Amino acid sequence: MRILLPTLATLLIHAASFAQVRSDRHIELVGDGPGTRQVLGLPDDQAGNAALSTHVEQVGNYRFAVATVQNGWEIVIPSLTVAPEAGTHLLVKVPFGATGDAQLRVNASGPFPIVTSLNTALQASDVPDGTVLSLVFDGTLFHMMNGTAHAKRACPDGTVQASDHYCIDVEERGPETFFQAALRCGEEGLRLCTWSEFYQGCIRSGTLGLLEMTGNHEWVDSAMNEDTNARVVGRLSCTTSGGLVAGGWQEHFRCCYTR
Repeated sequence: MRILLPTLATLLIHAASFAQVRSDRHIELVGDGPGTRQVLGLPDDQAGNAALSTHVEQVGNYRFAVATVQNGWEIVIPSLTVAPEAGTHLLVKVPFGATGDAQLRVNASGPFPIVTSLNTALQASDVPDGTVLSLVFDGTLFHMMNGTAHAKRACPDGTVQASDHYCIDVEERGPETFFQAALRCGEEGLRLCTWSEFYQGCIRSGTLGLLEMTGNHEWVDSAMNEDTNARVVGRLSCTTSGGLVAGGWQEHFRCCYTR
């Protein structure tokens, strides 16, 4: 589609008006003066070979479609004369009754997966029917720019949801030094729990099914304001706290996961 986007730029010398043009073909404006070298009256045409008026660009209908459920999500975009290319931006209304992974077929091309900002496959159940999704194509799949942008992630195996914000290991690990414990969590895409997260889990351990929250020292990701030391908690109760040399002592620990 050739895009014609008029923008006024007043020149002090010639006081003439010009236009910005992006086209896949040569365009030549011929006339005796600026008044005759201009494009007027472009129709609101959304066909793939039509010049795109400012009004059509502003409204955005040429990139909007309502999906139907057939072989995945099906849409037809008349303005696309070829398969979508990297950078293609579409506005797609979620079809009613969709289930499973969201796969988008555009003008019979695809289907292409849709992923959220968390880079996980979009599930139809993640967004309400009728939601308008802003999708950008990277050449392989569509990235959703809205909708479940702040969706919570599922808790990894071995952890439970302690709140809307984090998951926590059911069982303690170790013993390891503080540095080894931090590395162990990081290797699994997790992290050491903060003191606050440990405490919140500890006082609700029965409800959450957490084991051995007290009885052993556990490292948490909290500084002691002391050189070489890191915080340990849980030895006698949920509120017990102290400090040990981070690289010298081996203690238990558990990992947390930000949702």
